[in-house]
Amino acid sequence: MFLRWWTILVIIFEVTISGAAIVEESGSLEGFVLGDCPGCAYDNFVSHISEAIANEGVNDYGPWFLDPQTNGFGGYVNIEEGAAGDSILAVWRQVFTYCLAEDWNGADALLSLFDSLFLYDLVHLTDGELEYYLVRERLDSSYFDENVDSIETDDVIGSFHNGWGLYVFRLDAPLNKTIIQMPHPEDDFISLPVGLRLFTQLQARLLMIAGAGREVCWDSSHGPYDNSKSLSDPTRNERSPFQMCHEAAFEALDGGPTSSSLTVQVHSYDSQRYGNIPDIQMSAFRDDGMPNLPVRDRAEHKDIVHYLGAYPVNGLPQFPVDSIRIDTYLGLYSTPAYAYYNSNPPISLMSTIELCGYSGNKQALVCHAEHDRYVDPENFIHLEMDEFPDVIDEDMTWAEWLPGAMPATMTTYGNVLAYFGALIAGIDSALLYNETHPDTMPPDTSWMMTARQVGPGSVALTWSPQAKDRNFESYWIYYDTADVSMNSPAVSRAEIPELWNFELLETTLEGLDEALILHYRFSIAGKDIYGRSAPLTPPIGLVSAYGWLMGTVRDSSTNDPIPAEVEVVGGTEQTTASESGQYTLFLLGNSTYTVRYSLWGYVSQEQTVYVAEDDTTFLDVALDPHPVITLFSDDFESGAPGWTHSSPPSWGDQWHISSERAHGGTHSWKCGATGNGDYGNLLDARLISPVIPDIPNEARLYFWMEIEGELSWAFPDSAYDGGILEISADGGPFQQVTTVGGYPKTFRWRSGSGGPTTGPMPGQPCWADGPTWVEEAMDLQVYAGQSVQFRFRFGSDAGGGNEGWYVDDVSVIALDLPDISVLAGLVIAVEGDDLHLSWHSDANYGYRVYSDDNPQGSFTTLVGETTETELLIVGGAAAAGIKFYMVRGWNGASY
Repeated sequence: MFLRWWTILVIIFEVTISGAAIVEESGSLEGFVLGDCPGCAYDNFVSHISEAIANEGVNDYGPWFLDPQTNGFGGYVNIEEGAAGDSILAVWRQVFTYCLAEDWNGADALLSLFDSLFLYDLVHLTDGELEYYLVRERLDSSYFDENVDSIETDDVIGSFHNGWGLYVFRLDAPLNKTIIQMPHPEDDFISLPVGLRLFTQLQARLLMIAGAGREVCWDSSHGPYDNSKSLSDPTRNERSPFQMCHEAAFEALDGGPTSSSLTVQVHSYDSQRYGNIPDIQMSAFRDDGMPNLPVRDRAEHKDIVHYLGAYPVNGLPQFPVDSIRIDTYLGLYSTPAYAYYNSNPPISLMSTIELCGYSGNKQALVCHAEHDRYVDPENFIHLEMDEFPDVIDEDMTWAEWLPGAMPATMTTYGNVLAYFGALIAGIDSALLYNETHPDTMPPDTSWMMTARQVGPGSVALTWSPQAKDRNFESYWIYYDTADVSMNSPAVSRAEIPELWNFELLETTLEGLDEALILHYRFSIAGKDIYGRSAPLTPPIGLVSAYGWLMGTVRDSSTNDPIPAEVEVVGGTEQTTASESGQYTLFLLGNSTYTVRYSLWGYVSQEQTVYVAEDDTTFLDVALDPHPVITLFSDDFESGAPGWTHSSPPSWGDQWHISSERAHGGTHSWKCGATGNGDYGNLLDARLISPVIPDIPNEARLYFWMEIEGELSWAFPDSAYDGGILEISADGGPFQQVTTVGGYPKTFRWRSGSGGPTTGPMPGQPCWADGPTWVEEAMDLQVYAGQSVQFRFRFGSDAGGGNEGWYVDDVSVIALDLPDISVLAGLVIAVEGDDLHLSWHSDANYGYRVYSDDNPQGSFTTLVGETTETELLIVGGAAAAGIKFYMVRGWNGASY
């Protein structure tokens, strides 16, 4: 349907393309947007933006004297679903495509053709030596805003009928791939002056300002109003000219990672609603916690953060303000947290996702559709600025912060521009540096240092130094049984994801031919996103002479195999025994090791063993189980007293006790149809356990589950429908937690058609498939001393479905740990140069002996460990000075 309508429109264009007239004006762009422009048809564009009140107090338009929010001032025409709406959007996209190609006659002709519908002009604005083209809506003078007072000088005559926004294209823009957007020009009121100054100072290509407040048009069929229901908000409603301009610009300007466009979206926030956080929150959007250039440069620190300086603000022109340090001025959403490194010591920056933008932001999703958050330069930056910075709260009034009469102009925002001027300058400098200092060099050279066999076909590798590079893409590890070259087999981040990080200095290469393992040689080189590679350094071979330690771990009381953790004490070698209890460690031969065997619910045990070179040593171990206490247990065979289930408004809930499937017995909880059909669409179903009070140390949650949700076949690690586990502690909010087995899937952000998914938990890890019953476990150590509730939450999108989620046999179990006994009868005897310590037997499982030079000391020096009631300290009597000793008992969990 879309193509047929577009074909009709193209035919119309070919017939009526002539007769357009571009409007010629002269004056200041800043004056037109936020001030005076006598040579323009109208000025102070911001004062004419459509306003409305759908829910009093939801959106803050600033102090009362600045621009009171007026209900019914201007309008917004929502472009409905369907062929007619699609054709309107197609025309707008073509208008902007013409503008980006600087085909102004083509753009003007289309606007003229649809003049009675669009009410838009193409304006050629001459601003001194600068030239701009504005796609601008004409005013509807029937709208009048007296600004809630009787002062005629601040009255505003004329607003917009359509409210589709203002679009400014700069000719000969030095930063010709940079886009500045202000999607919320009313309630994010300081985004206008900062964004406008950012556009002019950066000399960017495109400026986009929405034409209506968020409450002007909204989905009133699902009231009451909140911002999620707005239709006039272009970050939420993609059926808008604003989105068409963004998509056309991204298509025209973005050349992928090596030649990306950059969209800077400017917002502001009410400091009364947010706590003690820095005055600017910068991010690469909430789905990207690993920002790259120009936001974060881990190699050279030539990024926005470092161009701000350690003290970005040193007073204001109209009001004295102390020097503001960067960690007070700026926060950056970053994993791991970033710092300002041009200081000794570095200044750590706050990292929070709280103000990283709405998760379904339409412009951000376009930019990030193919964006690799690990290595790609950023093509979307989200800025949030405090409308009344915390550092001046006690020293300044609103009238001093924003002086001047209505309607507001750039002069009104003098202090704002001075305070956030460092941000504008920092972005300008970082972008300028990247323009004038292109990355032309490959990553630094790394040398392979060690290659150590750690398994039948596994090799642990280390290298140094880091292959630093501003645009690092991956380490490439080359290996061969003959000469190693760049034609040899290789692995990169495609096979080992951690290799994206140039700060990495070790990894393990697996899957090598076991028969040829001793013949392999290894080398390494870093590559950047442009495909440039560091030179391949001389290869190294394997360290050999290894032996095997093998055995089985069993339960001492039942003789059943158990999947214990097996690790070398003081070493890095570790493994997990299989379900059959079997384990294997590959260790350097002709050496003695202390090996620890542990599993929750069992008393850990340590064994000393000698491993010979090129031989196999067998060691079977039996672990004693701890007594346990059952704090909670429910198999749902007699109903489910204390359990509740519900869903938020507009979402469905299908939890019920079912006899269709069960792990034990005949009943379980099911989220899905009461028969054997599929679960419903748009579920956010929440099953809540009773309160379990006073969780002790060493407690765990266990439950059995079987789940079948809708998977994404195009993205095997993703799902559209699935379940998560959440926990509430001491009546607090429910938060997602991860079980020992983890979540194998992630809820999709985008549907197969490219639009946002409609499920309730986009981006969150989840369970979604598994046709047989599996047991999940959750360590509750962090909740010790608190009461908890568990919530099993199932979500589905608007289409497709499967059988659903079954949960059965839920229990909370804690170890019945004895108190640590007080030791008695410690005797220290001298035996030549050695010391022999002994003490009375008690209920402890083991002991640690510590020493100190002071009887009142902290006793942190560990001398030895034993499960006996004696310990020989070799050479202890020959040591210089006086030593004091302390013995601590171990109850199986703590000393």
